[in-house]
Amino acid sequence: MTVLLKNAVLLDSVRNNESADVLVDGSTIKAIGRDLGPADREFDLSGCTLLPAFIDAHVHVAVDDSAFREDAIRAWAYNGVSTVRELGMLSQLSQDDYARWIGTVNSQPENATVVAVGNYIDVAGGYGAGPNPNHPVGTLITTAEEAADEVSVHHELGYPGIKIGIHDGRMDSTPHLSPEMAKAICDRAREHGMWVAAHIGICRGAQFMLDAGVRELAHTPSDPMPDEMIRFMAEHGVVMDTTVGDPDKAMEPPPGMLMPGGPGGPGGDAPMGPPPGMVMPSPEEKRKQWKTMVENLGRYHRAGGRVVIGTDLIHSRDFMKDAVIPVPELRALTGAGFTLQEAIAAGTITAAEVVGTGKEEGLIEEGRLANLVAVSGPVDESFAALDRENIRLVLHRGAVIRSEL
Repeated sequence: MTVLLKNAVLLDSVRNNESADVLVDGSTIKAIGRDLGPADREFDLSGCTLLPAFIDAHVHVAVDDSAFREDAIRAWAYNGVSTVRELGMLSQLSQDDYARWIGTVNSQPENATVVAVGNYIDVAGGYGAGPNPNHPVGTLITTAEEAADEVSVHHELGYPGIKIGIHDGRMDSTPHLSPEMAKAICDRAREHGMWVAAHIGICRGAQFMLDAGVRELAHTPSDPMPDEMIRFMAEHGVVMDTTVGDPDKAMEPPPGMLMPGGPGGPGGDAPMGPPPGMVMPSPEEKRKQWKTMVENLGRYHRAGGRVVIGTDLIHSRDFMKDAVIPVPELRALTGAGFTLQEAIAAGTITAAEVVGTGKEEGLIEEGRLANLVAVSGPVDESFAALDRENIRLVLHRGAVIRSEL
């Protein structure tokens, strides 16, 4: 099956509103230019901007012990997000079953591609164990040797990365990985060619993880990052996920779970919310955290650091409304000083490189997967054109999964 997209305006991290036609053959982009010949299906994209489909590098879809959120996976693809990275199961479902489910989901073009890490690795009572000691959601270890061996188990199951975390706001009063355990995880992951992402909320926890060898922070710290931390991270190629969210919109947790602590869900608290009795930040405090996170993103970007977009989306009563192109994250980046194309890169090619699909997607380029989204009108720093109501066409692996032309 061939698909011809005519009269498009192409926008990615390389092409800056370039007018061209795009020919898709099967799952890939075959040609870009003019007079590309006939095709089985043709779409006139006059007045539309064509972009690579986006990548959300930090979500959670395994949050229930009896079912996975397949409605979320379909909604992301339909709304122009081709790939999501599941950074840590919040479920007691077996990692073997989860790996098989991912294989099934990823074989269907109407679903977003899922890249996942499986269980958190942590100690009993730690961040990745979950808030209920009688219902731990992580793989619990007691020694550095067990920690390293668990990384190998993840590798054998086909997971490309590891997720660890820390209650960094309460390190002195809650259990957490020892420095030796965290280092053993990072060292074994490096041997297997795997990445390690760490939940942190503030700089104290970030420093603990960086010292252990972690090279991706799954959140932007919500307190001011020291200059020396920024320099170290940039020099060592550390990736930082945005997860700043919308400061005026509360994240909705799964039923029965408490609200997370900070914008985008970091705040140093467990993925299922803070312990009972903990005082939640006021709207003013939340906006102050958000402002600090945006400032950190700008400073890190100016230092040459790598940033990817992640939303930390966990739950929604309507995924078709919420599993969308992460416009608040994009706006935060341009507000932090990123150019329009640099912000788009953080949600496309840079994110693809980090999650492991960088040779396949993230650019409008011959030979890459035809993961594409067309929206009405031009795209500017407001990113209003990327709202789900403005989407006119979505291709995922070459299949037309949404058309409103």
